[in-house]
Amino acid sequence: MKQPSASLRDTRPDDMAAITALYADEVLHGTATFELDPPDAAEMASRLAAVRKLDLPWLTAERDGQVVGYAYLAPFRLRP
Repeated sequence: MKQPSASLRDTRPDDMAAITALYADEVLHGTATFELDPPDAAEMASRLAAVRKLDLPWLTAERDGQVVGYAYLAPFRLRP
């Protein structure tokens, strides 16, 4: 069965709880990050602010009103 398409839009501050949960799952169970401990929502909001301060995109993928993914552009080593 074909999944409905997701739509992309600019990330909003109220997306950060869902984005934090998605990223935490990847930190704990995936291989796409070198972080050992999942950052909290405040840290993820800080990362969003840092990306926005550089006037770079942070996008949210949404399907049926639910956040299902995200992507952002940032300089290498934005994190300490």
